[in-house]
Amino acid sequence: MPIGSRFAAAILDLLLGFFIAFALAGTTRLDIKLLVILIFVAGYLYRLLFHASPGQQMMQLGHPLATFPAALAIILYAGLTFSLGAFVRPLVDAKLTSKAIDAKAVAWQPPAFHAAGVSQWIDGAVLTVPGAVNGWKPELAHCCVFYGPYVPEQSQPGLMITVLPTNHPYEYCRGAANRWARYLAGCDEGPLAFQRAFLEASREQRNRALSPLAVVRRNFALIARSQTLEDMNPGTELRVFQRGGTQIIWIVGTLKLKKETGQYAPVDHFFLADDQNALGVDLIWKQIPRDPSIAEQVASSLRMLPRNEVASGLAQQAGIPRLYNATRAANYTVITVDELIAAVQAGGTPRERHYLATHLTTLGQTQPALRLEPR
Repeated sequence: MPIGSRFAAAILDLLLGFFIAFALAGTTRLDIKLLVILIFVAGYLYRLLFHASPGQQMMQLGHPLATFPAALAIILYAGLTFSLGAFVRPLVDAKLTSKAIDAKAVAWQPPAFHAAGVSQWIDGAVLTVPGAVNGWKPELAHCCVFYGPYVPEQSQPGLMITVLPTNHPYEYCRGAANRWARYLAGCDEGPLAFQRAFLEASREQRNRALSPLAVVRRNFALIARSQTLEDMNPGTELRVFQRGGTQIIWIVGTLKLKKETGQYAPVDHFFLADDQNALGVDLIWKQIPRDPSIAEQVASSLRMLPRNEVASGLAQQAGIPRLYNATRAANYTVITVDELIAAVQAGGTPRERHYLATHLTTLGQTQPALRLEPR
């Protein structure tokens, strides 16, 4: 065999040995040094038995200039797919929560509700909340709706409803600056495709990956699913329903409020995604029993609404609810904020005044024109 072909065969043999060791390291958990020795011995015995190494046998299949690139491509593709998959599988599985991975998704249709409520547009999503919960009226903030007594700097019983992009796993994509990290995670496919990927993620699907990219994305989706659903109660299902182009996932779980005291609260998590946006809606029941009918009422109202349709889509609102919708839709311009400040100061609760002042102070750090204080 010409010296060039021998050199090419050596490269193929080294790659074969590397990928085999890579796969065995993941599946057997043996020491890598021991695996290198075992593979070297196996390669030596193979050469004695067949009078040629695997790489040399490949190079003898045809013309070296055609055979080497083809063999190299096959080894790299198979190695990166199956060896990488075998190596990362136990590492990923160690991070997974079985209750989240094994939970079944079921199609669900929210019932129709005709009870009056307060409709709010927050970060692209619309939800209608009850006019009262256990006798408490809703109190509004830029991201949230509160029901219950209010004492500053103290945790109080009641229902807290939050609507935040950070409540959704797609927030990882918004914070990923590296374009390759975004590509490998599937962020560039859009929020809806990203949500569907973690909803459909399973060990069986991961094990059937037939490309290096599929290996990476399906393992990432498994981790995203496990972390996203870690609060869900064991034995519960993922309810999935559609509102136009928006997919909504609903889970019921238990949220740990304070690690120091071990306080827990029932929580309803809703994950919303369409082609342009993704966010999460949480109903946190602090020191009060969870009311499934209220959760269903909120679920039945959830939908995405573009910013430019807020004025017409929520025209029936009045007072502070209307001004909050208008202010959010206008992205807190000075004119709408001024109107909201006046309304909250005149008729808002102490909690509403506190949260508005706090939010305006935060906005003022990046938008000097909004350095306003409630009058």
